[in-house]
Amino acid sequence: QVSLECYHSHVPPHLMALLEGKDVMVGVIDVASDVVETPEQVADTIGQALQYVPKHRLFPCTNCGMAPMNRNIALA
Repeated sequence: QVSLECYHSHVPPHLMALLEGKDVMVGVIDVASDVVETPEQVADTIGQALQYVPKHRLFPCTNCGMAPMNRNIALA
């Protein structure tokens, strides 16, 4: 299993192609910002990941937990 920060990250999405056969956790929520991602932004990040990772191996998540996130933002 591999976890990658993807949203607002400098990790090139095409590198996910190197993870063939692995379960991939893809960070689609940036916890380092107080900006709430739109559903379209989250879907776009997931869509980019699906170009390289089969859907049965893809696990959308936050970039890095939710501990540093403002509670009101986390609940948005």
